[in-house]
Parts: sequence; structure tokens; C-alpha cells
Amino acid sequence: MPEWKNRIPAIILLILIVHLPTLTSAREGGIKDPIIISGHPDYPPFMWQEGNRIVGVGPDLAGIILSGLGKVYQSCYLGPWKRVQETARYGKVDLIAGIYRNIEREAYLEFSEPYCQDPTSVFVEKGKGFPVAGREDLVNRRGVTLFGDSFGDSMDRFIEKELRMARVYSVDKMIDHLLSGKAEYLFFGYYAVHISANRLGVGEKLAVVKKDLVVENFCFAFPKRSPHAALLPKINRQIRRLRDEGRIDALIEDHMNRYLHKAN
Repeated sequence: MPEWKNRIPAIILLILIVHLPTLTSAREGGIKDPIIISGHPDYPPFMWQEGNRIVGVGPDLAGIILSGLGKVYQSCYLGPWKRVQETARYGKVDLIAGIYRNIEREAYLEFSEPYCQDPTSVFVEKGKGFPVAGREDLVNRRGVTLFGDSFGDSMDRFIEKELRMARVYSVDKMIDHLLSGKAEYLFFGYYAVHISANRLGVGEKLAVVKKDLVVENFCFAFPKRSPHAALLPKINRQIRRLRDEGRIDALIEDHMNRYLHKAN
């Protein structure tokens, strides 16, 4: 074998070493790259999937703020909510467009200030209700909620230790679980269930027995390894401004109407 052929592996290794920073930057996302936005695929009006994008209040608000900061962004559908969170954990997405803050997530995410509140409600099939003053009234009853969702550290611990809670992969499945008798109550975001039930034509079959059992805040979140996390102070200032101007409330109303119009 000619001598130069023996040197090929060494030459290739040298090229890889020289370009390693570039390759690493391309994989982890350089500061000049588009900011990749994703979120919950089934949580209207705040976030939902349309084709290969996530749309709704959160992505729109993020887009308004990032455009105002002169940043390029791209909204991407990445799969179920649990997968979106895992993708963020490993730095493959830059911005989650709406997420509750809890201790587990603080280990790998940097959070913005809240941009709106989100009540989590107890729904039942109409005519099969029971009084719910607090979470203890759910003990020994069969509930259903979504895989991957958090309702704050305290409620998460209570669900794990005290409640009989099934988990499914979509709001539609939760509603089916409830109306088929597999669950006695549905525990999820008030807005998401309300408009999904109306889209399915079963809104009149559901009743809310406790609208605000838990009230959490929606925040933006950047993975700690994202180079774009440094934008958070500027983003927080814009959240305060848009909230004070009433533009976030207007976005919520607009997207509720948009989702219901799309469904009909």
C-alpha cells in the first residue's frame, strides 16, 4: 500500500479536531441560528399542533417579542408533550412557548416571568357530579389527566401519593375516558378542555365542579444550554409591557375563537 494511503486516517482525524468547535456549535445551536420554538401539541388556546408547527397564544406571543428584538425564529412540532420536554432537556429546542415552573424543570430550564395564569379544573359528566371544595375530595375517585403534565410541585406530589389518576396522550382521549365511564372526573386546564369539548360537539355533556382547583402560571422557558437564554431579561420587559397593554388577554380571546372556528 502506498505510504500516503497510510496517512489518510491521521489526516481525517486532524480535520475533525480542527473543525470540532464548528461541528459542536452546529449541533447545539449557535447564537446566530434561528430560535427553535416548540410546545404542547394539544393545549388550546395556548398551544396546539397545526401541521409541522406549534401555534397558539404562546408561540404567537414569543414571535411578537422575538421579532421586536430582531431575532429570527421557527416554530416546530416535535411530538407529544413529554417528548418536547425531553428534547428541551438535551438542548435540541431553544424556547418552550408555555410551561409551568416546578423544581424538576428548574434543573434544566431557565424561566421567564409568567405571561398569564392557567386554571386547572375538575370536569365531570353532566348529571354525575360530586362536590369538590378541595383536592381531598378527589381521593378514592377515578380521575384522568395527560401524560407529562405538571400541576405544580404540591399537586404533583398529591396526585402521585393520594389519587387514582390515569394518564392518556390527548385531551380528546381524556374526554372519551370520562364520557365512557372509565373515569369519574377529568383534571386539566379549563380553557383546553372547554374548547376541545366544543370542537368535539360534547361541550353540553361536561360540567365543571371546581374551576380553579389549581392555578398555575404559564412561562416561557429556555434550556440552560441554549445560547439564547441570555435574552430572558429583555423578554421579561416585553412580557410586562404587553400584559399591561392588554395584548396578552386579547391574544387568548383571539385564539379561543380561532381554534373553535377551525374546528367547526
